[in-house]
Amino acid sequence: MRFLIAAAVVVSALGLTPVYSNTVIEKRIAEENPCRGLKFDAGVFSIGIDRLQSVRVDEAAILLTGDVVDAAFKGQLACETSSGAFVRANASVRISAEATAHLDTCEVPMVSVTLSNFGGSKASVLRAFSANIEGSLKKEIVEGLQEACVAFNED
Repeated sequence: MRFLIAAAVVVSALGLTPVYSNTVIEKRIAEENPCRGLKFDAGVFSIGIDRLQSVRVDEAAILLTGDVVDAAFKGQLACETSSGAFVRANASVRISAEATAHLDTCEVPMVSVTLSNFGGSKASVLRAFSANIEGSLKKEIVEGLQEACVAFNED
């Protein structure tokens, strides 16, 4: 579960319940507000696109083979400024992520994150920084999986 949250969370990079969230996973991601902290420099001031507009999980799969967990996630995330913002803006992205974790050692030997289908008024900025966001996401996924693994092994 933490992997799914970490994958959608464009967490450090990108508490309101979104307009669209139907599944338990989507509601859990919404509670984490992955848009929190997303800001764009507009010269004299910055624009905070820190309100979750929608989250959609298209696919999520977890496969356990012995002590190895393989997880995959595909979904869409959209963020926007608050309705009272001086300058209105929004951004959306499709997220695909995969990871492998070893439950016996808590190692995470493989993480892959791809951002695509950029949309919204700040799509070009999001696209320009996609490599940085993907790197941040990978780090968050590794940390989330390692924390979950350690907690799992403590019980």
